[in-house]
Amino acid sequence: MNFWCGIINDMLIGPPNVEDRMTDHSYLQFLQNDLPEHLEVVPWDTRRHMYLQHDGSPIHYTRKVTQHLNEWYPNRWIGRGSLINWPAYSPYLTPFDFCLW
Repeated sequence: MNFWCGIINDMLIGPPNVEDRMTDHSYLQFLQNDLPEHLEVVPWDTRRHMYLQHDGSPIHYTRKVTQHLNEWYPNRWIGRGSLINWPAYSPYLTPFDFCLW
């Protein structure tokens, strides 16, 4: 099973359950079709300024996925292949600490 979860301000978005094995194609479909539906509860002004953060999963940085992210979240997505890379690994600094605080 795969789960996706979002935290925006004081809201928890998701977690939708993705039943099939996650591939670059199914992840792109999630970004294009499912994610916008889950974000409908988020005010438009917040959505316009939010960042999308990925971990190092290979399906998150395929060419089609990064092209979609660059189009829909220009300079507002964090992950491998982005203008904003994950911070260096540190036992005292998690990626959320780095990007949210």
